[in-house]
Amino acid sequence: MREESLSIRAKDEEIEIKTSRSDIAATLIKGIVGAAPVVGPMVAEVVSTVIPNQKLDRLIIFVKVLEDKIKYIEEDVLKEKIKSEEFTDLLEDGLNQAARALSEERKQYLASLLKNSLTKDELSHIEEKKLLSILSELNDIEIIVLKYESLYPEEQDDFWEAHKEIFERPDVYVGAPQENIDRDALYNSYRENLIRLGLLKGK
Repeated sequence: MREESLSIRAKDEEIEIKTSRSDIAATLIKGIVGAAPVVGPMVAEVVSTVIPNQKLDRLIIFVKVLEDKIKYIEEDVLKEKIKSEEFTDLLEDGLNQAARALSEERKQYLASLLKNSLTKDELSHIEEKKLLSILSELNDIEIIVLKYESLYPEEQDDFWEAHKEIFERPDVYVGAPQENIDRDALYNSYRENLIRLGLLKGK
């Protein structure tokens, strides 16, 4: 069986291990349960059957984000809801996306959608799955643009500065370098996709 090198951050320690694929799955489950005692066991059960060999560090970080968002829910209510077929279905979709999530903003959006499915009854299961599906159609830059547009004006400056490599628009003029033209076209395509999905209003 092929061995892989795995790096997991647990309790502020960087652990390098060389292990088999079966051991990777076991390590993931242990890390998830340790990072999130309430929701962790439920997540670990899903992960072990759905995505046992995905990016482990991303999943553990995501589950901790989710745990932080749901820790204020009454435990009896939480335990009942997370065992429902509807939440398990959403969780599988969310974990598949979380395994590919690179940005903090995407992890936060995913965790918020799952948390809202536990705490709010306004949306049906089908509608909640649709929101997750829409999120999967967005790349990380589109997530960041959407986050920026959702902030209050006084919050936007700091967020813009933190992501200025995305928001700084290149000069486009007759004879401009092709790189500038391409970057501007890409940024416009991000906004157009958000507008197409109904997440931003066209100007």
